[in-house]
Amino acid sequence: MPIQCESCGKNPATIHVTEVSGGQVVEHHYCEECAAQSAKLPGQETQGAAELLAKLIKLVGAKAEEEARIVCPSCGISLADFRSTGRLGCPADYEAFSEHLTPLLEKFHGAAVHTGRGPKSRGSPEALRFRRLLLLRRQLDEAVQQEAYDRAAKLRDEIYRLRQEQDNAGS
Repeated sequence: MPIQCESCGKNPATIHVTEVSGGQVVEHHYCEECAAQSAKLPGQETQGAAELLAKLIKLVGAKAEEEARIVCPSCGISLADFRSTGRLGCPADYEAFSEHLTPLLEKFHGAAVHTGRGPKSRGSPEALRFRRLLLLRRQLDEAVQQEAYDRAAKLRDEIYRLRQEQDNAGS
């Protein structure tokens, strides 16, 4: 048996509104006639489909324009290109698009940092130095945010020393 309109009690309800407030869920059921006559349904304004569609198109267009402006300085791929193809252009894209990639990585993998098994060369001096640099950079960012400038200067110097070692090892 169909649900009846709670306003008139005569017609079957075809419009269903669910309100969630303070952990409470309240459902309202209206027929098309009562919904059209009502200037406002509980919790939302009634709007024409064309008006809603126009707002949606405007929002999507603005987001697409914003994503087209975010470009990797290294390879030139835009965030919009990444979203359409699902492929990054170079390793620098991870930093260029980090604000948008981090939530995706956390959603799909449960973390934004690799936590699984690594290659056998993971214990190599280069890999250890790279991981140490990542850790130091995170600590440097935290120190700057906390305005602990003495600690930040020491971390900066340590990062510089490790980079010099890395450059010398590569030569």
